[in-house]
Amino acid sequence: RNAVAAAGVALVLAGPLLGLERITSHFSPEAPTWRFRLHVWQAGLQMALDHPLLGIGMDNFLGHYPAYMHPEAWQEPNLSHPHNLVLDFWLSVGAVGLAGAAWLVARMLRGALKLWHGASRVGVRASGLALAACTVDFLVHGFFDNSYFLVDLAIIFWLSQALVEAQRG
Repeated sequence: RNAVAAAGVALVLAGPLLGLERITSHFSPEAPTWRFRLHVWQAGLQMALDHPLLGIGMDNFLGHYPAYMHPEAWQEPNLSHPHNLVLDFWLSVGAVGLAGAAWLVARMLRGALKLWHGASRVGVRASGLALAACTVDFLVHGFFDNSYFLVDLAIIFWLSQALVEAQRG
């Protein structure tokens, strides 16, 4: 586990040395993509605070966003989601739906890690590691973009959840 973390850190740190400008530029707070996301997140948070319990309903971000859009975000007025997993769940399915999603993700990650560390068969251990990595990817990608409310992404989420549950017994 430490070797995997060390390899990831080394890759990120080596990015500038390898000339991976396309990737490393995304980590700069001055990058246009960061400013854009900050404006979208601010709008999404304000929208969620205005509709804290029930949210605004699924696939309704586009209809509400123009009223909350930051003036500097004028280039992208037609966004269908807030580019953040927490805000997307909160706005789409409300506070209870957000809590349910957090519980499911925690259950999936905990189950995958148990498989990785506790299974006696190598194949099940490898499956646990892959499913844990899939869950981490779901979370990391979800903090910056859409990670659930598209059909293909939801299918991957539920198949991963089913694989964890099926191997728990």
